[in-house]
Amino acid sequence: MKQILDKNPAGRPVDPSLLRGCELFGEMPLEKLEQVVRDPRCRVVSFGRGDYVLRQGERGNTMYLILDGAVEIRIRAVDGREIGLDSLREGDLFGEQALRPGSDGLRNASVRALTEVCLLEIPRRVVLPLISAISDASGSHRNREDSREEELLDLVAQCPLFNALDSAELCALSSTLEILYCLPGQKVVRQGEPGNCLYIVLQGRMEAYLEPQPSHHILLAELLRGQYFGEEALLPLSDGRRLASVRAMGNALIARLPGDRFRALLREHPSLCEQVCRQTERLRQQAGRLLQRHHLA
Repeated sequence: MKQILDKNPAGRPVDPSLLRGCELFGEMPLEKLEQVVRDPRCRVVSFGRGDYVLRQGERGNTMYLILDGAVEIRIRAVDGREIGLDSLREGDLFGEQALRPGSDGLRNASVRALTEVCLLEIPRRVVLPLISAISDASGSHRNREDSREEELLDLVAQCPLFNALDSAELCALSSTLEILYCLPGQKVVRQGEPGNCLYIVLQGRMEAYLEPQPSHHILLAELLRGQYFGEEALLPLSDGRRLASVRAMGNALIARLPGDRFRALLREHPSLCEQVCRQTERLRQQAGRLLQRHHLA
């Protein structure tokens, strides 16, 4: 449970130089950082062990500096479970992603207290005026997304599926993607099941395979960083079912695009629709040949 404290329980002032660990404050002089930690709108708060400080997908208006204790960064897995990715300790910052200018304001991960934790809570209304002032004074500040957002946009731009999109469309598309974590062997889609989304591989390796009979798997394709799957169930005239099953071959990170957003892209870009339909037909033919080779057609 969140509690508001009168002061830092450690009994010492908050060191403003700790804020330099956040890209948002990287260009600020020390006196500006001092203003942040001394701002009366910032509060010292505490959470008990196991409490959630942030939840993925929620709108965020605050960032946090850890004064004491430890927290765990958690991300939603493809099956809905949460997976622990990393831990943060005294002096680390988190939650700034949702405060960045140009951000959609949504949390891209959950944060849970590993121990009883004491935090300096810094509201958006404290951060943004200072960033704007630095930008106006130096002209050097630019709105930058964090490394994961930049990587995501770069991968979308490199994905052959989206070659027809301009930069504005790519940015809009990236904002609709949900990042999911996969454990080794975890099945993302199942052959024959209805499909309502497209997936892009961000990290790791995925395997697409046919399941003509229980416990009988036939490798169809290996999917690496930047490749996609699940599009065949979303095409016009499709029966809406998955052509093959896909599972993670190790720890993997994937992005999920809602089916209605992908169908809208196909309507807006007829050439893209033709390209995907041709590719899917080749994939279906390959699947048919594999089944014939195994005398299962």
